[in-house]
Amino acid sequence: MSSRPVLDASFQTTEALLRDHDTSDELFWCVHGSAVWDNSGDTAFLLDPVREHDSLPVVLNEYAVGVTWTIEERRAWTFPPVEGIVDEIDLALLDPADPDDRGLLIRFEHPDFAAAVEAGSEEIEFDGNVINPNLHLTIHEVVANQLWEGEPPEAAETARRLDLAGYDRHEIFHMIGSVVSEEIWAMLHDKRMADLDQMRRDLAALPGTWEADRPT
Repeated sequence: MSSRPVLDASFQTTEALLRDHDTSDELFWCVHGSAVWDNSGDTAFLLDPVREHDSLPVVLNEYAVGVTWTIEERRAWTFPPVEGIVDEIDLALLDPADPDDRGLLIRFEHPDFAAAVEAGSEEIEFDGNVINPNLHLTIHEVVANQLWEGEPPEAAETARRLDLAGYDRHEIFHMIGSVVSEEIWAMLHDKRMADLDQMRRDLAALPGTWEADRPT
């Protein structure tokens, strides 16, 4: 992802940020969960470590998107045009509006994972991590479906915010997927229905929570 220098940085409270930037056309860039840029791209505020900031990611998620996607733009970003022949299938002929074709496009984007699933492997090592390839592809498909349909809207808003902040499309899928997988685990572990409010909070907390877990 692109990095942005911290210029004229000073500690700010949530109240000060909202007082100084209280309209929806103010665009904030929250890259590492500790710095906030205004829409000039030149000024960064460091979050005051003494104050409680649990509500700030939610506030940023509500105010961050100064330029929203159209449906067509959102769907084109979710499934950009592809070309090529894989397993005798012309990728350009696949229609992402078809859920089955969406699944094929995701698998063709992850050839190693798709091959592992085809071989019946339940675990593979990838980037130093042991991953269930079928679960990984399934989470990608869940995120793709959310973004394609625009439901929940917070998923698309988060993708747009992270895209504007310079994150790679594939990493954004992983970020949103981390929220989805955490919620699925909690549902199975606690035997409960999905907690949509918690998912919204977790989406709003990106990219801070993701960066906190990034290997150094």
